Amino acid sequence: MKCTKCGTENPQGSQFCQQCGARLEDEFAAQNGAGASPSGQAAGLSEDEVAFIGVKQDYYQYSFFKMRTTNNKVSWNWCAFFVFPYWAVYRKMYKEAVIYIVGTWGLRILLNSVYPGFVIELLAGLFGNWLYMRHVDTHTIAASGMPQLEKEAYFAKFGGVSSANVWILLAITVGASIIWGIIAGMFFGFFSMLY
Repeated sequence: MKCTKCGTENPQGSQFCQQCGARLEDEFAAQNGAGASPSGQAAGLSEDEVAFIGVKQDYYQYSFFKMRTTNNKVSWNWCAFFVFPYWAVYRKMYKEAVIYIVGTWGLRILLNSVYPGFVIELLAGLFGNWLYMRHVDTHTIAASGMPQLEKEAYFAKFGGVSSANVWILLAITVGASIIWGIIAGMFFGFFSMLY
C-alpha cells in the first residue's frame, strides 16, 4: 500500500507507513473518497488518542509510533528520568507516581544508598513513554463505546495534563521531608542522650 503522505510503498496490511508513520488506513480512506482523518492521526495517533493526550501530541505521536512499529518498550524520556513522579501526576498517572515514590524512598532507606534510587530513575527514563502509552491505550479503549459527551468528560478526568497536580505533589514532598527530618532529629537526639 502506497503512503499518500510520503510516497513510500508499504507491505499490504500495514497499519502505519514505515517511513513517516502515517496511519495507512486513513490514507486508504482518503484515496477512496472517505476523507482523511484529523491532524495527529496522520502520524499514527487515533482521534481519541489525540483528544486524550492534549499537550505535546507531536512528541508522543513519534514515540508511540516507534514503540508500536518496532514492538520495543524502550523510548527515552528526560522528564521521566529527572522528575518521574511530577511528570506522572502532570499526565494523571497517579498509581505509577505512588509506586515510584514508595519504591525509591523505600530502597534508599532500606539500603542506605542512592544507587538503587538511581536505577529506578534510569528505568523511569527508559520506560516512561511506554507507561504513558499504556495509560493512553487503557483509557481510550475504556472510552471507545461511550457517547461523545460522556467520552469528553472521561478524557477531561483521566487525560490531558494538570499543573495543579504537580504543585500538590511538590507541597506533599516538601511537607513529608520536613516531617521526616523532625522525626529523625528527635529519634537520633533521644539516642544521643542515652550515651
